[in-house]
Amino acid sequence: MNGRRRLLSGAVISIQDSAFLYPACQNCFSRLVQGPQRYNCYNCGSVIESKNVDYRYKLCVRVADGAEILHIAVFGSCLDAYFGITAGALQRYIQDLTTGPGDRKS
Repeated sequence: MNGRRRLLSGAVISIQDSAFLYPACQNCFSRLVQGPQRYNCYNCGSVIESKNVDYRYKLCVRVADGAEILHIAVFGSCLDAYFGITAGALQRYIQDLTTGPGDRKS
């Protein structure tokens, strides 16, 4: 990120990646890599127990503003309002749908 902010008025023409949730490091927000019982952050070296992993949003979209097509990535809790739920709560909901509420891995 270059520190500049701009207001953009346009239309989302496509979502680039269907994986819009990721396990995030609690220290640096980088994507965690899953090990047998823990998650590892290759960016800062943190090791997080599977039961303590938090999730964040990363939504990559293509936006047309009339003059050009832009590729934009939106991260973090600013997407909570869009989805109506935090990324961690949505991940737990999806996991419960696929495994059942009593079968969740810790």
